[in-house]
Amino acid sequence: MDKEYYLATTGISDVWDLNKVLLMLGPWCMTNPKNWEYFKGREFLTVDPLWNSAEKVKEANNYCYQIYCEAWPEITRVMNLIHSVNYPEKYWKVLIGPWLLHFIGVLYDRYMRVKNVRTAYPDIYTHVIEDGYDLSPENMQDFYGKIISDLYNFQLISYICKHLCINRIGVKLDDIKKLNNGAKRKNNRKNKVLKYIANMLKKILSTITVGPVVLSDMYHLKLKDYLALSIKTKFRLIKYMIYDNEGIASIYYSKEKRKAMAFQKDISEFENMLFDILPWSMPKVYIEGFKSNQYKALNKNEQIEVIGSATGWEANEEYKFYAANILANKKKISLEFQHGGGYGTSESLPVENIANEKDIFYVWGWGQNAGKKRNLPSPHLSRLKNKYCRRYNKVLFVSTTQPRYHYRFSNGSMPEAHIEYLDHQKMFLNAVPDYIRRDIVYRPHMIDFGWGEGNRITITFPEIKIIKKGKAVDLMKKVKLAIIDHPLTSFLEALAINVPTILFWDHDLYIMRPEAEKYFELLRKSGILYKYPLEAAIKMLEVYKNPQEWWETPEVQAARNIFLEHYGYSRKDWMDCWIKELSSLVSKTHV
Repeated sequence: MDKEYYLATTGISDVWDLNKVLLMLGPWCMTNPKNWEYFKGREFLTVDPLWNSAEKVKEANNYCYQIYCEAWPEITRVMNLIHSVNYPEKYWKVLIGPWLLHFIGVLYDRYMRVKNVRTAYPDIYTHVIEDGYDLSPENMQDFYGKIISDLYNFQLISYICKHLCINRIGVKLDDIKKLNNGAKRKNNRKNKVLKYIANMLKKILSTITVGPVVLSDMYHLKLKDYLALSIKTKFRLIKYMIYDNEGIASIYYSKEKRKAMAFQKDISEFENMLFDILPWSMPKVYIEGFKSNQYKALNKNEQIEVIGSATGWEANEEYKFYAANILANKKKISLEFQHGGGYGTSESLPVENIANEKDIFYVWGWGQNAGKKRNLPSPHLSRLKNKYCRRYNKVLFVSTTQPRYHYRFSNGSMPEAHIEYLDHQKMFLNAVPDYIRRDIVYRPHMIDFGWGEGNRITITFPEIKIIKKGKAVDLMKKVKLAIIDHPLTSFLEALAINVPTILFWDHDLYIMRPEAEKYFELLRKSGILYKYPLEAAIKMLEVYKNPQEWWETPEVQAARNIFLEHYGYSRKDWMDCWIKELSSLVSKTHV
């Protein structure tokens, strides 16, 4: 008798048909401890990973970006039509571009997974939410929370299953909501108070600063940096603005307005599905909340020549409305500032595509002195430069994480890749003798996303201490040795601090750009970077007694300095560099 299969699409296991062979659409189905009981003594399978190499991730990223670029004429037409305005494409790109690119990537991942299941298991069936048409988050911040949740993915995958004619049984959205209350993040009252005070001080600063350059959401700029820059420029160059991340909240969902979003189709199967679902998926702040947010932006009267941000372009709604209005029909200059690692090195990084849409993208050493990508020292790395002062005989292991559900096509970000990443951590720690493991302190990412990362380490290696409080960079300044297993911001911070550091990551998952590869090769040749966990563990044993002696050798220091020069640019006089550069932009706008 042929086996009968049931497709488990999310981690909401209450709807699974346990009388069939379970087919898991992704690793997210299996991370909840509640679901582990279902797998004991039961036959189940997982869908073969689609994006099991960096090359496939790169291809998917390029495909999604191509669709993103080709969609703008139609999106501009429809958005202007439903809002009775006549804004250029540039306006809508600033406003909804980050959401659109991320949504295309999320939809394409889920679509391809379900499509492959349909091909391999044509008789499979699943449960779908039959009345869950409203997929719209409030804003970009809300979208980030929803795309990694079980409920939102159940709704999204239900839509895809209907579109692809998967055999299905309908369930009610309200019934699923009752089953999936979800874990609520604890509010840290102390942090909220400190953040409130800092924002109040920044608002005061924004009222006393004037100038043709507006900066907002600069991420690593501290309040004292804002004040020092203002004093140096006599409060006449840079105006600091504080914007509401969420924008003006919408209190209703308009089916009529969304039905009016009739996109023209007749293209590929995926693109047809994309344009079908867009009206029901776009954040409310761009549809129902558009008029009130637009009106607020139009009533800003500052005389602006240049507008820039590090993170506001992606998720700060009030800032985006304000910037879109300024840039729409006027010859103003838009700036984006690099705020983390991966830029300029990773073969796939969707957020860099968004950054490249600005007039100037300021980067940490991999740009040019003129043109679109320009070098400007990182304030964050400049403050960390050569701040190492060993105080503890400890080894710091700094890890990272990824959401259980895929959220962007960047190297190493796929859920299946993260399982392999966690296995590599275990391989490294297993290769380390007990007497060294007792000296290791493990720093997990601030957000767990349901992987249970800290618990995995505690159960397997109870002698290793987990540290969640404080900043990782503060620990790096004091420990004997740092171990970092991912090519993101942390390893740049460690190199800048000048703490003895051993790096390792899977070079097949994290493929670097050809122009960056020669600089990573310098790190490999000097014994800093390794491809395999066991190689890194051997190096750790070799230098453990006195890592400083190895770290201070001319070859290691030369490799470190050359790498930072190109991908972690820092200077003690970074403020003077910023003032000189921003002043030059203002003068150009008056030519």
